Amino acid sequence: MKQELIDLLVQARERGEIPVSLDPAETAEFLVAGWEGVLMQMKVRQSTAPHEPFTRLVFERLFREDA
Repeated sequence: MKQELIDLLVQARERGEIPVSLDPAETAEFLVAGWEGVLMQMKVRQSTAPHEPFTRLVFERLFREDA
C-alpha cells in the first residue's frame, strides 16, 4: 500500500499537483501512520470524530492548491 501511495505522490509532484518540497516517501509514511492512528482512535472512541481533523489537515493544508 505504501509503495503505491509513493508512486501516486511522485506522479502528482511531476504534474505540479503537490508542492515539489514534499518528499513522496516521507509524505506517504506520514499519511499511512496518521491514517492508522485515526483508525485506532475511531475504534477506541467508537466515533468518527478523529477522522475529521485528519482529513481537513491533509486536504486543506498539506495538499492545498496554493502550497
